[in-house]
Amino acid sequence: MVTSRHRRIAAWALVLGGIAVFAVAFWPTPIDAGFADALRGWLTELQTSGGPELLRYGVVEFAANIALFVPVGFVLAVLLPPRRRWLSPLLCFLLSLGIEFGQVVLASSRLGDVTDLIGNTLGGLIGTVLLTLLLAISRRRAARRARTAPAVSALGAR
Repeated sequence: MVTSRHRRIAAWALVLGGIAVFAVAFWPTPIDAGFADALRGWLTELQTSGGPELLRYGVVEFAANIALFVPVGFVLAVLLPPRRRWLSPLLCFLLSLGIEFGQVVLASSRLGDVTDLIGNTLGGLIGTVLLTLLLAISRRRAARRARTAPAVSALGAR
């Protein structure tokens, strides 16, 4: 069950996380500019040494976009009423769309990217699903505890 305390914590997390997402999205240069070439070289070396072919720079970048939005989707889902939690991935999509549009319009050295939009939205969806799973586990545990707890009579224990 999501309590008002959880929602207060989530609101602060959303503010702090929003600042971090905004900083990453609108940094004057791409956030990986200082180490992108080194990372590409390391991934290439890893592949030539028998590492998985899947470890390419684009895949790592896509995974980073997913990871960036998992907490956003989770926190938004905490803040939304239970019957509206499905809106969390949609809000992540709209937020990401706004970021990508803003990068095209406002940041001359940045490009909007559909792959980023997909990764961010997927991260928001994963965050929402994660909250849903955690709440389901919590409900099951509470129900199990209620079934196994000794019944207390209204007259008191004798």
